[in-house]
Amino acid sequence: MPNQFTSSVYGDLETYFLTDYALLDQYIGDTLWSWGSNGEGPLGTNDRTSRSTPVTTLLGGTNWKSIACGRLHTIAIKTDGTLWSWGYNFYGNLGDNTRTFRSTPVTTLLGGTNWKSIAGGRSHTIALKTDGTLWVWGGNGYGNLGINNTTSRNTPVTTFLGGTYWRSIASSPESRQVVAIRSVDYI
Repeated sequence: MPNQFTSSVYGDLETYFLTDYALLDQYIGDTLWSWGSNGEGPLGTNDRTSRSTPVTTLLGGTNWKSIACGRLHTIAIKTDGTLWSWGYNFYGNLGDNTRTFRSTPVTTLLGGTNWKSIAGGRSHTIALKTDGTLWVWGGNGYGNLGINNTTSRNTPVTTFLGGTYWRSIASSPESRQVVAIRSVDYI
């Protein structure tokens, strides 16, 4: 059995294994921390208690890759490419085919392991997959999902324009619009 010791460098926790032959470095990972208002469960702590100091989400783990916040919901991608969300879900903005508020992370109904980037709006969520497709769900009262109507969606759908050339997305917790960059389609 190798000797093991842990070191914190620049805030990242790493574990090193010392064997007879080499010093092996195993990156322990990126844990997800949250704090602040938690009335609708966006901290992911399985309660609605606000926090003034950082706490880890209930599911925790060390495999979080990226995170985004809507107004009252949170969206995250794990290193395995799965997409998770929690918090306010009145408009279906968690993408789990319900309108049930969640105080712990759940995966989207569409699932999959090829999510690349995410953004959260006031009551909607947008995400890019690694194949360049753009997906949207949640509140759509202003047409902010880009699906050529104003019907809210509980599950991810592609935009009206569709395609696979989407490169970057943006929204903000107070916005009712989406901005995205799409490369020119070459035939």
